[in-house]
Amino acid sequence: MSPSSRLLSTLNSSREELPEALWLLKRLFKTQGTTRQPDPIRPSLTSLGHGVIVMIIDHIRVTSPCTSSSIALINSYYNQLARYSQNKQLAIDLGKDSDSKIRRRLEYIERNGLLPAIRHVEVSYTWTNEESQTRAGGREPRATDLLPKLYELIPDMTGLVDFTWTVGAVPEKLLKLFPPEEIDRLQNNPNLTSLGIEVPLRELELLEYPFRPFGNEMDEEQAYWANDFEWPQLELLKTRYVSLALRIMPNLISIREVDFSTTLLKAGTKAEVEAEARTFFQQVLALLESIAVPSLTAIGMGGLRRHGPNLKKLEIHREGSFGLGWRLAAVDVERMRWIRDACPRLEELGINVSRDGAWPYDVFDVIASLPRLRSLTIWFELDLRSLSNIARPYVTFSEAGKIFKYLHERAARNGSRLQELEIVSGSRPSPSSGLSTSFKCLLSERDDEASKGRFSVECLQLSTEENERLRKLEEMDGMTSLADPVVAGPVSPAFEWARYGMEPLSVPDGNRLNIR
Repeated sequence: MSPSSRLLSTLNSSREELPEALWLLKRLFKTQGTTRQPDPIRPSLTSLGHGVIVMIIDHIRVTSPCTSSSIALINSYYNQLARYSQNKQLAIDLGKDSDSKIRRRLEYIERNGLLPAIRHVEVSYTWTNEESQTRAGGREPRATDLLPKLYELIPDMTGLVDFTWTVGAVPEKLLKLFPPEEIDRLQNNPNLTSLGIEVPLRELELLEYPFRPFGNEMDEEQAYWANDFEWPQLELLKTRYVSLALRIMPNLISIREVDFSTTLLKAGTKAEVEAEARTFFQQVLALLESIAVPSLTAIGMGGLRRHGPNLKKLEIHREGSFGLGWRLAAVDVERMRWIRDACPRLEELGINVSRDGAWPYDVFDVIASLPRLRSLTIWFELDLRSLSNIARPYVTFSEAGKIFKYLHERAARNGSRLQELEIVSGSRPSPSSGLSTSFKCLLSERDDEASKGRFSVECLQLSTEENERLRKLEEMDGMTSLADPVVAGPVSPAFEWARYGMEPLSVPDGNRLNIR
């Protein structure tokens, strides 16, 4: 079936079977040959202003990427709008993407006049398993230089507002590309005798700063920060220093995202820091769209009720992978009901969830009743100090798929549109810790497949080839031997953990594993 025919078939589905973006498209999109002839009484999409059409297509791109691709096939006008929307973000992974792949992408963008569309560029590096295990501390990735083609095109990205580089030191050649052209022009003005430039602070991530640790000295230093920076335009704040956030709170009139998830809740200071956080959320002037905290008590019911109607993203996650503090911060069914009732517009949710011998289906049922939830992250406990008492059920490739299927089916019945799930056993793995595993389940981007509930499962610690072997094993038989030619290949510890969970580590009572 051609993409355009598939779009027509999907649009003919009932309201209950369609995601919100597709239902909006069906109601508004009545142009040549897409659905029936336009009704003269009801307006068509083409009768709306250009700016409104652009907003609709941007919304569809976020909520249903495959539909955005289908729109591009309608005619040249919608093709240009859809392609422009699809290229607002340019992500380059120097660890995964080859030079030739990056070059082809850049040449396509340049050839089709899409450089002005780019708003955000992110350059990152994903470590392979081998690099993670062998790299020395502080060593840079094997390749950190960008293609000359990208350097050449950056000046033509006239809509660029954000450039993120997370691959070690920023190359000097890249830094030289960013002096504003307007400043260059003013500097060449012979009549100019004084030039002042004010750059508004919109995002602040302050995780490690050598504030003086005690009493009045720390107060004085934080007071200096609060009084000598311009805060009114700050939109995103991520910090472990809640006391500083309280000082600048009266000036945060534009704040939209607050992340206190890295706050260190040590014994003796936990209650004090949580009280400061609750005060912040109850008194900050702006209503927030995104909140990240280590526990629900750090928001408080007052803060949750205040920001909940406006909240689109919520993360309640205490760092670490086990212990009493972790379990106390976990979200049970009662807390999950509070979140659901207070946050009707929630689109992204991340929470710690406990399990005691069985999956917490009561919590899953409440999650599935969130009306707008699209993305979900669940952290499960992983305590390997006593190998005879590892939490069960094990988090595996197979179980991750079953959990997503359960959640998606119930979410669909409630009119929700859950599209992705990440399940983490313990904390997200890093190059220095290899025992944790995480899985990502994604609903198919094809509208016809998504309507039937088809999805993929991927273990984020395995290669594409290893994940494909796991999929084949799942389709064939869970007991199929790895000696079978269809699935034969090397077996790493990460592969065994993804297939069996922590079962290979299980030992008789009395044995313990030393975890740093």
